[in-house]
Amino acid sequence: MGLTNQDVDVLNEWGGVDWSLDKWCNLTALYNIDIWAIGIEHIPPEIGKLINLTNLELAYNNISEIPPEIGNLTKLESLVLSSNDIEIIPTALASLTNLKRLYLHHCNITKIPELIGNLTNLQTIQLHGNKIKEIPESMKKLSQLEYLQLSDNKISRLPLWLKELRSLKECNLNRNLIPVTVQFKEVNIFENKKCCVNGTPLNVFQSQQELDQFLELCNG
Repeated sequence: MGLTNQDVDVLNEWGGVDWSLDKWCNLTALYNIDIWAIGIEHIPPEIGKLINLTNLELAYNNISEIPPEIGNLTKLESLVLSSNDIEIIPTALASLTNLKRLYLHHCNITKIPELIGNLTNLQTIQLHGNKIKEIPESMKKLSQLEYLQLSDNKISRLPLWLKELRSLKECNLNRNLIPVTVQFKEVNIFENKKCCVNGTPLNVFQSQQELDQFLELCNG
């Protein structure tokens, strides 16, 4: 196959294209794959050959598993696998240290693994609409994180270490099992920026101790 086009996305306008991922995995110059809603059922292990990929988008398909070979894609900056049947975030993702955007919302994920703390370049995490029960403490290593979307899960506690994420601008924990519904906007507690918990602006507190006591009340 002589095709050397580096952007599969532009081929969406073509008719009669075979979108089986197996056909594309020999095109090692590819840097962008963007194939939504065509019924893809699996990501082949050969995906690991595409070492130049910086963007992989396969949302709204029928994918149930992320293969370990995805760990070979060390240049990847954006991974979008939302609205699939994925249940597990594999350990191989720990190798994707250049990743800036992770979208796995509306899947069947029950746990965020501790390895996510290795992805220190992450700026956006979207995991809303899953079955996640807790936020791992390793996430406090994500010093570049700006947007954290975890609404519509089964989280029951508000981590006090969220205040340590100095770059965080928005954290949405609406419609979880936390006693007080939480939605952070433009969060940077240490610089006294806007931050709300159930309509209560956190910058009204006179000390860090008062703030911590309020957050503890949110956790029951």
